[in-house]
Amino acid sequence: MALMEDLITLTTQAPAVFTSSMIFRSTRDTVPDGPGPYGVIILTGGTGPLYVQNATGPNLRRPGAQLRVIADSFKIAYDKSLEWYSRLTTVRNRTVNSVVYVRIVPLQEPFDGALDNKGRAQVIFNVLITKR
Repeated sequence: MALMEDLITLTTQAPAVFTSSMIFRSTRDTVPDGPGPYGVIILTGGTGPLYVQNATGPNLRRPGAQLRVIADSFKIAYDKSLEWYSRLTTVRNRTVNSVVYVRIVPLQEPFDGALDNKGRAQVIFNVLITKR
């Protein structure tokens, strides 16, 4: 779960997009009642690693993540997702918790993910991460 912790570190560094108590780590976490905004990180399959000639293992790994913002107001959820999107997608050749993140690339712009089971707005975007 190092990737999860690294994404949380990137999100909570000053200026923080979310505090660590406002981030939830999977679909199994229960997001509390309340107006939010709350962040949810769901690790996804990503894509296959990259290999280089004469190396025994992968040179670069490329996992993925889905990032959701949940709030009572669509505008608040959307604005917070844009802030999170800007924070993560500007990562280039950065070391976080001893892992080198070559880049984090968005797979799409933040979009309306419909209402959650409590009637709150969800705004979602997916990223592909390249790391050493």
